[in-house]
Amino acid sequence: MKPKPYIEYIDAIGLIAWGYIFLHVNINLGTLNIIPNWAGYLLIYRALGAVGAYKPSALLLRPLGILLGLYELAAWGMALLGGTIDLFWINLFTSVIALYFHFQLLTDLAVIAEHHGCTQAKKIRTLRTALTLLGTLAAIITFYPDFAHSQAISIGIAIVYLVAVLWICAVLFGYRREEQDLAITDEMNADNSDTLSFQ
Repeated sequence: MKPKPYIEYIDAIGLIAWGYIFLHVNINLGTLNIIPNWAGYLLIYRALGAVGAYKPSALLLRPLGILLGLYELAAWGMALLGGTIDLFWINLFTSVIALYFHFQLLTDLAVIAEHHGCTQAKKIRTLRTALTLLGTLAAIITFYPDFAHSQAISIGIAIVYLVAVLWICAVLFGYRREEQDLAITDEMNADNSDTLSFQ
């Protein structure tokens, strides 16, 4: 049977995948986003301990995850009151932190996947690069109101985010399934080895 940290790591991949879905999907009821970004960061934060068991650098992301989660919670609360966090330097700072956070997290997952012999490692790196470019583009648009209020650009961004969500699901849930399959294969091989040793 696989050690507990490995089982927890497989569960952590699922938490991260759901976290990214929360970060890229917005369903609003009036001013209430029922799939808030802060919940996405909470899910990812819960997964960092298990990821850190295989890549200790992931543990360094915890303070940044808390910071980003608190920022998104504040933005969510302001939206409920009909306002926004309209502070240029704070928004710029959190945008840069978010880009680094996600780039490093997905890099860590790719390194672990490669170490475990998973074929999804290359796809995770490609996803990392694409999300970094998407995050940079979204940040630029946010800081230029003329772009942010363009209906054509808004529709384009919505389509891109939909594609991103589908891609995230395919890559991260696919990676989780591959890790599960490897665990099952290793257990079967171990059982066969034990059986032969008793013969």
